[in-house]
Amino acid sequence: IDGAWGGSALLSPSRRGVMAGADRADSLAWNPHKMLGAPLQCSVLLAAEAGLLQRTNGLRAAYLFQPDKNFTEHDLGDKTIQCGRRADAAKLWLMWKAHGDEGLAARVDRCFALAEHFQQRVEASGGKFVLAFPRACTNVGFWYVPAAMRPFDPASADEAQKRALARVAPRIKDAMQRRGDAMIGFQPLGDLPNFFRIVFASSDSLAPADIDALLERMEAIGEELFPGA
Repeated sequence: IDGAWGGSALLSPSRRGVMAGADRADSLAWNPHKMLGAPLQCSVLLAAEAGLLQRTNGLRAAYLFQPDKNFTEHDLGDKTIQCGRRADAAKLWLMWKAHGDEGLAARVDRCFALAEHFQQRVEASGGKFVLAFPRACTNVGFWYVPAAMRPFDPASADEAQKRALARVAPRIKDAMQRRGDAMIGFQPLGDLPNFFRIVFASSDSLAPADIDALLERMEAIGEELFPGA
């Protein structure tokens, strides 16, 4: 399972349902440096079958991995592709010791709550902002729709409307970046024209009021770049 982003939900009793079935996987990749905000890089690969990683990657180089040395069972070098690696586990262990189970769960819960707040603000905007799809984990995809292009419904929009809206996100992002504001990525997906994708991670210092202010600034920039009809 690619749980690099969403795997952190397993730490929250109220959110781990999104990872239902993960216990049946042969392996799980997880990046605590994403949603949890551990220092880069901090990556974990869990395998259900004991000894699998060593059998897959081990070269048993005698000059590096002596089977009769002290604590040889704890040597990770022959269990990974890169052999030498940074002590990712120490970063996770120290963070877990500092915050505890409840502290890490609260970090996850806060990210989800902020994403839910963002979606609610988009849905209550009266068509100024439109969801590209329902919130997924702590990711929200959305459009800012200039007044001249409203109402916009991706299910019924024709190609001309989609082409016009595809030009909006790149210009707003450019303006925000030049002004030193938030850097929110954008992308197309299938038939959907360019939409913003905001991701909430390690959001201890972010409040709902910050989200509200961000949307207000995006709307102001949109009105400036795309004057209403």
